[in-house]
Amino acid sequence: QMANKLVVECPSADLKEAAHFKKMSSVWWDLKGEYHGQYLYDSNVVPYMVEEIINSGLLDIKYAESEKPFTGLKILEVGCGGGIMCEMLSKYGGDITGIDINSYVLEVAKEHLKSADPKITNINYILQSAEEHCLSNAEKYDLVVLNTVIQHVVEKDVLLKSCVRCLKPGGSIFISGFSQTWIAWFLLEILAEWWGTLPKGNSEWRKFISIGDLENMMKWYKCKLIASKGIYHNLFTDTWTMGRCHSMSYAARFVKQE
Repeated sequence: QMANKLVVECPSADLKEAAHFKKMSSVWWDLKGEYHGQYLYDSNVVPYMVEEIINSGLLDIKYAESEKPFTGLKILEVGCGGGIMCEMLSKYGGDITGIDINSYVLEVAKEHLKSADPKITNINYILQSAEEHCLSNAEKYDLVVLNTVIQHVVEKDVLLKSCVRCLKPGGSIFISGFSQTWIAWFLLEILAEWWGTLPKGNSEWRKFISIGDLENMMKWYKCKLIASKGIYHNLFTDTWTMGRCHSMSYAARFVKQE
């Protein structure tokens, strides 16, 4: 069932956000366009995620040292958008499912995959909400990824509960997002949008969530914070770098307790 033929109806859907991402769908993979910041952001997050998963004990020992260390893993990206993260992860192996509630951006992901490296055969895209997906895929995945999605959702508890339900006990959920701090508000919502390094209307500070609040929410769903890094945006060089400071943005790995 579609709401305004734009998004799948679900408690965590936000039509204002959906309209924004519909607008962004035409420039999703344009590395010089107004949405290029997502590609730069993901380029920093993926190596950290890979390093964390290699250290997690999730990997099959046969493949851990290979070019495709994720071989044998079932991976879910919730809110996959136009597929940047899914394609970046695909080269490490694994069986990847990308779900999104926005029909326009998911079409971008499918079309880009057709024109991408023909060796990428391990991604499957589905137009579906996490709330619906978890009903028939409970405890199916070794790794769930929620990349820069949490700051676009009001009903965070509903979304997180659904994501965790998809995860096997002992599996990892990787979440990145923007911190609800004055620094993040000024640099990411005001300055970066004015400067043009982030698209206008990309962020609403009231929906940001800081790592401490996220950690407390994840405890409700029996998930423990294992590791995290801050992500900092340099406005002048338009680059993202990983570091210790979480006051702007962060990436974190949680493990579902067995």
